[in-house]
Amino acid sequence: MKTHCMIAAMGMCISSIAGADVLHVPGTYFNIQAACFDAVDGDIIEVAADYDASTDPMGVGMAVPNLTIRGVTDSDGALLTNLVGLTFNAAPGCEPLFEHLFFS
Repeated sequence: MKTHCMIAAMGMCISSIAGADVLHVPGTYFNIQAACFDAVDGDIIEVAADYDASTDPMGVGMAVPNLTIRGVTDSDGALLTNLVGLTFNAAPGCEPLFEHLFFS
């Protein structure tokens, strides 16, 4: 999420939060770790069905709060993103949300 600031008439700064950015892996980012390095609070990392988990050989470290790692589904809702052998390590206070993924 990006935070935008508007100056109110009284000179106060009012913060508003725009929608979460969606970071695409592969695509914009080579692997999940690269997307995690660029993510901010509330972002979504969307992982394609053809993602090769071996591009994250050391696993994925996350230090961003409210991060969602989301896979893709087909039109019937079947999970298409399989993160074979991939491990995730979250820093204290970070509880990532995993959606539409399976791990084998």
